[in-house]
Amino acid sequence: MAQNEIIKRLGVELPKTVIDDETGEKLPVDPQIIERAITIISRVQNDIISIAENISEFFGNKYYLYLGVTKDEAAEAFFGMTPNSVRRFERIAQAYGNRIGEFAGLGITRMDAIAQLPDETREKLLGGKTLKLEDGTEIDLEDIAGLKAGEVEKQFRTLRLKYSKLNTEYAESKEEHKAEIKELKREVEEREKLLNIPPEERKFHKRITKVREARTKITEAIAQINAAFMGLSQIELENNNKEVMRDIEGFMVLTARGLIDLEDQYGASLGYYAEQIKGMAK
Repeated sequence: MAQNEIIKRLGVELPKTVIDDETGEKLPVDPQIIERAITIISRVQNDIISIAENISEFFGNKYYLYLGVTKDEAAEAFFGMTPNSVRRFERIAQAYGNRIGEFAGLGITRMDAIAQLPDETREKLLGGKTLKLEDGTEIDLEDIAGLKAGEVEKQFRTLRLKYSKLNTEYAESKEEHKAEIKELKREVEEREKLLNIPPEERKFHKRITKVREARTKITEAIAQINAAFMGLSQIELENNNKEVMRDIEGFMVLTARGLIDLEDQYGASLGYYAEQIKGMAK
């Protein structure tokens, strides 16, 4: 990579005057020193690429298992790294793939901060587009190259937390939705058992003959039916829960079967709607 391109990637401008940061002495501008400095930076960046690729391969394929150690033990014993450092290189290798060489100039910390962004956001940034942060700040790769590594992490931390929170809320909502469906199905199955008692078993159930007790039971049943329909009326169908339509239809079928059972058992008349209800029960 050309010297000017590397300097651009680093986000720095070559000084016209060089001052020793310890003595304050004015030093001559030396093109050879600049070239040597750029060469060292380039080599280190290539080392970053090599380390990330090798670390990712070693731990991704679990080579450490064949050496009789755990992942954390391998990180410390073989590479002198903490598990977090290993995960950082793994993230970088996974996020950048064969494009890692294009962005090595950003340095490990900046690259890792970008790697932890959601896929769509990261690809947008790596594609040269501008990213809008939570505080309204707009930032691109050149801006990131010019920021201190710690500042980049700070800028992106809020963004990552936002997406992490959204993902958590979505997962929790999804699990809650599954639990509700499971509970509804369980209730439907229980009611189906009650509504479809085999004739041979009916004689084992206590029959109520007194008018007051019978009407009390009927009133209780009406209250339960009203409560059931009130509960179902609270369901709002949206794009993310349309599958519950099948459960609602199942409830309607069970209701139709229950009405037919009442007609068969007591001789009650379904009247004008008899054929439609029997068709629904099938």
